[in-house]
Amino acid sequence: MEQKKKIILFDGYCLLCSKSMKFILRRDNKNRFLFVPSQSKLGQEISGYFNLNGKVNESVILIDNGVIFENSTAVLKIIKKLGGLLPLFYILILLPEKLRDYFYSIISNNRYEWFGRKNQCSINFSVKDRVVFN
Repeated sequence: MEQKKKIILFDGYCLLCSKSMKFILRRDNKNRFLFVPSQSKLGQEISGYFNLNGKVNESVILIDNGVIFENSTAVLKIIKKLGGLLPLFYILILLPEKLRDYFYSIISNNRYEWFGRKNQCSINFSVKDRVVFN
């Protein structure tokens, strides 16, 4: 059975992550993605189901038909599905994954310090049909 929407698990407390999800929401013209904060009940259930427990707070996770993508690969797979010129950045997939993930980890490890952190998900509740908090 094909998964209708691709699930993006993200750190709902991270301002960079939340702003990135808002960016994706605005450009997801075909309504392909469902956004789930990793701290939510559903986020924790999905993490447990896919054995992602140690990874969900360190990386954005894309689940596409049961296949897990993380780090830079998840970002590039998401960008590939967006409108405009963004899919052109998918060419970066040709770089070695270790190199891409090295730069991803620098941002990930410093995201709270550089961009800030909230005590709850900062995505606007007006997009509740696309963001699952339970």
